[in-house]
Formats: sequence, structure tokens, C-alpha cells
Amino acid sequence: MRDLPATREGGPRPLAPLADPSAPVVAENLVAVFGGAVRKGRWLVGRRTNAFACFGGVEIDLTEAVFQHQQIVIHATAIFGGVEVRVPENVTLRGSGTGIFGGFEVKTYEAPDPNAPVVIVTGTAIFGGVEAKPKRGKRLKEWVNKRLDG
Repeated sequence: MRDLPATREGGPRPLAPLADPSAPVVAENLVAVFGGAVRKGRWLVGRRTNAFACFGGVEIDLTEAVFQHQQIVIHATAIFGGVEVRVPENVTLRGSGTGIFGGFEVKTYEAPDPNAPVVIVTGTAIFGGVEAKPKRGKRLKEWVNKRLDG
């Protein structure tokens, strides 16, 4: 334990403040080449996520995520691989993309609440697949701007 750094004074670090809506958009990138990449559990979703799968798979599960923006864009590219997106069933899901010798399937769903967050999936599948759909039984409990209990 002698080689470990000394503890800091002043206790734990404060949490980072929520993103400023006027701040530049920073995309999160998930890349799977001959392997896999997974983003699930409780996490703060940014405005844009890029998913790239080449001979591999990417899984994006938003069912327990905390939404800090009204609209989220996921740009998916699958080349001989797959990208799978799951959203809570009380979030609006839209998408458009192209499948070339592959499939691009987004099960469009409009949430009953017109103020619910919107997830838009775009991209391309070449000899691969992109799939996005609501996950039954999973509901978004809260997002930064409004509580969605129920």
C-alpha cells in the first residue's frame, strides 16, 4: 500500500453539474470491431451517440438511463455486424436508415405523453443489421427536466 497515492483532503469530489443546453454537442462513441460494446444500466444519455459495429455487435439499452435532453440521436453503422437499441416503452422512438444486403429496422412508436423524450435512430446497415424497439415492461422513471412517474 506504500505505492498508493495519499488520500485527498476535503472528502469526496462533488458531482459534475448537468450539461448546459447551449454547450456544444459532444457525441459518445461505441465501437465494436470483431467484438462487442455495451452501454446499459443507469447512465446519463447525451444528445448524440454514434455506434459502429464491424464483424461485431453494439448494444445500447436506454431503459435505465437518465435523459438530460428532450431529443437524442443515435447514429448506427453496421458492417457485417449488428447494432441493437432498446428504449423504455414511454419514450417516443423514430428512425430512418438504409439496409444494403442487410436490415435497418426501427419500430416507430409515439409515446402517449407529448412531452416525453424522443430517440431518433439513423444510419446504415451493410451485410449487417440495425434494430431499435421499445422494451416491454420497462418505463422511463425520470429525466432531468421532468419526472415521468407512472
